[in-house]
Formats: sequence, structure tokens, C-alpha cells
Amino acid sequence: MNTLDVLQARSEIANLIARYMRGIDDQDVALYSTCLTDDVVVSHPAVGRFEGRAAAIDAVRRVIGTLAASQHLVGNLAIEVESPRQAQACFEIQAMHLFHADVPTGRLRPAGARYEMRLRCVSGAWRVASAIVTPRWLDPGFMDAAAQALAAGPA
Repeated sequence: MNTLDVLQARSEIANLIARYMRGIDDQDVALYSTCLTDDVVVSHPAVGRFEGRAAAIDAVRRVIGTLAASQHLVGNLAIEVESPRQAQACFEIQAMHLFHADVPTGRLRPAGARYEMRLRCVSGAWRVASAIVTPRWLDPGFMDAAAQALAAGPA
């Protein structure tokens, strides 16, 4: 790949990651869905491991149903384009979550995590083929609040 191709791929992948996070934060399942390959694998410690687009979409639908609001800020983005069809990205996020159960108090549940993504270019568009989320730090009650919210279901 020449330099221009690599730069274009990196730009498209950065925009893909922004859309992926915006799909979650805007609770836009359709947008989130456009970011995934059909055989995507997503692993998140608060939600579980899911294989395939339908399973990942179902999981994100359940998660965003527990949230009144969220905001994921991406930083330290490193993208390695391996070939015209394969790449990987590693980045950090800082996220704020407001679960429906916390709305009366306004308690935000902050978290920091590392994302490791494998990306594939499918029909000329970059998509997430796998996403592994590893927490760096969490609000002390985050995992309990997430488990309770998921058990309770959407508000």
C-alpha cells in the first residue's frame, strides 16, 4: 500500500470508531449496526462475549436500554493498517454512564477502558471484526450497577 492509501484507511477507520461510539451514546442501534462485520466478535466484561452481528446488536440494545445517557471519549488512538483489507486499532476511552436507576440522584458511573479492535474492509468500507474491552478503572459500584440494570431490563 502506498502512503496515501494508508492515510485514507486510517482516516476511514478513525471515523468508523467515532460512529461506533456515537451509535452507543446516541442509542442509535442502526448506526452501531453499520459499523460491524457479519461475523463480529465483541467481548466486554460488563456485558459478556458475543459472536455475530445479530448477537452484538442484541447486546448493545440491552445495554443502551439500561442507560438514560452515556458519553464515550476516545483517546490515544493507534491504527495499524496491515493490508488493504486488514487493520487493527488500539485506543483508550473515558466514559460516563447514567443508568436509569441513578437518574433520581444524578449519579454518574465513570469508567476508563482500553479497546483493541480488529478491522476488515468489506465491499470498500471498513468494519469492526472484533472488539475486546479491558477496563482500566471503574467507579467502585459500576459492575454492580451494570449487573442490576441488565437484570432489571430496559426502563
